[in-house]
Amino acid sequence: TTTTTTTTGEPLPAGAVAVGYFYAPAEMPGSARTVTLGWKECQQLCASNVFCEHFGYWPNDNGCMQQGNNVTLMQAKCAGGLADCPGMHVITGPRDLTNQSMWPDLGAVGVLPTAAPAAVPATPATDSQMVATNAKATPVQAAPSSGGMSPVLMAGIVAAVAILGAVLAFGFAQGWFGGGEEASDIEEEDGLGKPLSRGVE
Repeated sequence: TTTTTTTTGEPLPAGAVAVGYFYAPAEMPGSARTVTLGWKECQQLCASNVFCEHFGYWPNDNGCMQQGNNVTLMQAKCAGGLADCPGMHVITGPRDLTNQSMWPDLGAVGVLPTAAPAAVPATPATDSQMVATNAKATPVQAAPSSGGMSPVLMAGIVAAVAILGAVLAFGFAQGWFGGGEEASDIEEEDGLGKPLSRGVE
């Protein structure tokens, strides 16, 4: 078993992560590039997000990207025949390092024909030295669509409706909206349509 150590000192688990590969699209809808202290923190960030399936950690700038399950594994290649570029050091893996079915499938690596345009990851946009080649024959099955609404927006709407409901329930209980009559305002009748006297006459 080979174990690689990163510059942060955190060893990479063999097979669970891959170096020099990333998932495309590089950024999951509803997420943004985050700066983390290492690949392990990036993986933990992904594990804490119910929509994240894979992560990509770029050690050159500590960038952490989260991806969903509708992605394709890409192999980083340096442009212009360079032997080294930031993409060669990207660390990618699944949200759950113990789930072998989610590990990067490097056995399915294939290179796009030279006539086809090379896919370029959306981020990091500043990395002009890197191009990508397709590294997975079949993309992972797409997640059910939520109608195009981002998960963050959907969660915000649900939270706002829950808060509004709680405020309305509390307001009705406190009599903010009327509708409740106090006992002193109600006239009692004797059954013959005559009001009953209150107190001593």
